[in-house]
Order: sequence, then structure tokens, then C-alpha cells
Amino acid sequence: MHRLGTDAVKNVPTSNIQTITEPKELSELFVYNSASINDYNYMRIASEYNVVIDAPPAPTLSIGKAYKGTGTQGSSSSDFNDLKIPEGYTLAEVSYKYSHCHGANRNLSANLIIGSTFSRLIWGSNQGHGMANLVTGSHNVRWLADKFIDTVPVSVIGWDIGTFSLNVTALVERTPKAYQDWQTKAYDAIVKGYETKLQEYYDWLNRDIAEENESFGTNPLFYREIEQITLKRNCLAYLLNDDEMGQSYYTGNSFTNYAVTRNQDMDNYASLAKFMEQAFEWNLMSYSFYPYYWGKQSDWVQLYRSETDDPIFRDFMQAGMARVIVSVRPGFEDAVMHYMNFGEIWNGGAMPVIGDPLYMSIVDELKEQEYVVEETWETVVPTSLIGLQEEGVSVRGGGLPCGDGCEEDTPTQFIENRNKITPELPPVQSN
Repeated sequence: MHRLGTDAVKNVPTSNIQTITEPKELSELFVYNSASINDYNYMRIASEYNVVIDAPPAPTLSIGKAYKGTGTQGSSSSDFNDLKIPEGYTLAEVSYKYSHCHGANRNLSANLIIGSTFSRLIWGSNQGHGMANLVTGSHNVRWLADKFIDTVPVSVIGWDIGTFSLNVTALVERTPKAYQDWQTKAYDAIVKGYETKLQEYYDWLNRDIAEENESFGTNPLFYREIEQITLKRNCLAYLLNDDEMGQSYYTGNSFTNYAVTRNQDMDNYASLAKFMEQAFEWNLMSYSFYPYYWGKQSDWVQLYRSETDDPIFRDFMQAGMARVIVSVRPGFEDAVMHYMNFGEIWNGGAMPVIGDPLYMSIVDELKEQEYVVEETWETVVPTSLIGLQEEGVSVRGGGLPCGDGCEEDTPTQFIENRNKITPELPPVQSN
């Protein structure tokens, strides 16, 4: 309750105060390893930790190259080795378009070689001078053994080839290794971003705790009040339903139209508050704290790191659970038992007025409860303090137990003590 209350104050947006919230854990974003990062979620995860991640390599790309050449009558050939495949990709499919203008002879032939694939473009054409027909073709190299990953060799060879143009288009696919490398790089950046955000949150939290401790100063009563009011609130949560506290019986939202709602619901609410505050001796409650590991596991780190200069308050902030004992105020025993059994306050009746046995004035409510000590006894305890000195005094009397005659058997009489401590040395051995 205390942490939630202070966090609520911290999280109020202002123009001068920077608020830092605890980052989500990677598992909350379904990130467990590098394989959890993909093309569809990396931007959302990166924005959560303010991380800049390069876009993943595209699954496929189209690359192309235009070639030209001028042949002669007779045989001629042209070879090209500059169709580069991007790094991280491999050749999947290839297509081409070819056009030429042959020489004087009509015995024209043209062949295209792409990689290890041979394509006959034209053979024995009997066309006259001028442009030949456009030749197009495609070839799927997906299942070929020579899946090029660097350069695709392209060659044109033939007879009586005049001027020609050749466009080659290749479809390349992303390799699994390239994608895995990107996933690993993105995952490392996300983990680093999460650790940075988490450290920023811890630094802000520790600074806020230090400021809070400084505001309390060295007076432990401030800490005790926080502990008691927080534990009291949690105890009331066990005694009441969730909707029975935190009610509002006023209207208006400004200084001029504020008004209190006066009805039976308000009277019942006030009666409940009075009963819960008066029936128990909240100012005399005792409590002890159980360690952080009894709390929610996701809060262990935050609980364990809580630190303050007051040891009791540190245990309070680090506690996973607490045990609280509250005594019933004398005179309210029957009324509390009635409430525990039937859920009815004031023994099922109305709020007490003056003259009612359960009525308590403000003076009685504020003053400390007086108790009567029925019996006293004396106890003699040994001391853990041992003094070694040359000489001194001792007390004449016996030790525990002394029975009923403690006062007679243990007079406050001191006697002189000149006993000295002499170390016992080992015997000297002669040769």
C-alpha cells in the first residue's frame, strides 16, 4: 500500500518532474530468444525500449543488368560477370530479353549462357538486314546445384551477330543465415535496451527513496506512523468488503460549489468508520515482517533492493507479508464478536449516543488506555559482560535461582576482590 501510494504521487504528470516507470519484462512481450524476433513484431518491441533496429532483409529482391555489344561477320562472343547478387541472398530465378540486328550474311545464330544454363536465341535466320524479332525467355534455377551467391556469369555467343541488347533480371531469395544473423543482432539490441531502461528505473527509484528518507530525517516516529497506517489499512481490508471503504459523500469540483451529501448512506458510512476506529486499539498493535520471498515473485527484485536508514522500515519495505496483532478495546469485546459472527456493527443496533455503554467521547478516544498491574516479581539475570582486570570488587550473594528470598539472599553488598588471574605456563623440559 505504501509503495503504491508513493508511486501514484510519482506518476502524476507534471511539467517539471520526469516520471520513470518499470519497463516490461521481455517475457511479457513474448520474447524468449532471438527466434522470437520476426518481421512483424520487431518494431513494436523496439519502441517499448526505445531501441533503433535496422529493418530485416527483404525475403526476395529483383536485380537486373542491361548489356549491349557489337558483333562482326562470322563468329563472335561477349561475356559479362558483373551481375552481382547482394550479400545474404542466393539466386532463385532468372529471365531475359534479347534483341539484335544481324550483319550482311543471313546465316545468323545467337546463343545465351547464364550460369550453367544454355538458351538458343535464334538459329539459321533468313532475315534480311534490319531488326530481328525480340527474343524473350526465362529459366527457373531454384533446383540447380549452382545457386550462385556472388556473381551470375552471362555470355552471348553466335555467328554474324551485329548490334545486340540483352536485359537479364534475376530473382534472389534471402538466405536462412542472413535472417538468423539479423534476428540475433535485433535480439541483442533489445536486451541491451531493456537492461538500460531497467537500470534507469532503479536509479530513479533509489534516488526517490533517498529523497524520501531525507525528508523523514532521523526521527523514527515518521517511519512507525507509515508502517502503522499502512498495516491498519490492510487489516481493515480483511474485516470489510471492498466496496465499504473509500466512499464519497460530497459533490462539486470547485471551491464555490463544494457540498456534503447528507443522507442515510452517509450516516451508515460514518457509523461504520466510528466502529472500526473505536473497537480496536490500533495505536497498540504489534507486528512483525516476513521476508520478500513471501511476496509476488515478480516483485522480488524491487523488494530486495528497497533500502532505508531505519532498519525496521527497511524490513517493512522489503516484506513479502506481515503478521499483525490488534487488541480489542476493553468494553467492545461483545460488539466485536457480534460483528465477526454476523457482520453487524454496534451489536446490530444504531450508533451509540451519550449514556450507551459503547459510547466513547472524543476525550476517551484520544487518551491512552490505563491498565492495572496485578502482580510483580523480581528476576535475577546473568550478565554477558566480562571484565578482566588486576583487582576489583565482587557482589556477596548467590546466583540463580534465588527462590522467594531474593532480597535477603542477594544484598547489595560489595566486597574487595584481590584475586588475580595467573596464566598457566607449560612445564619447561630439560635436555
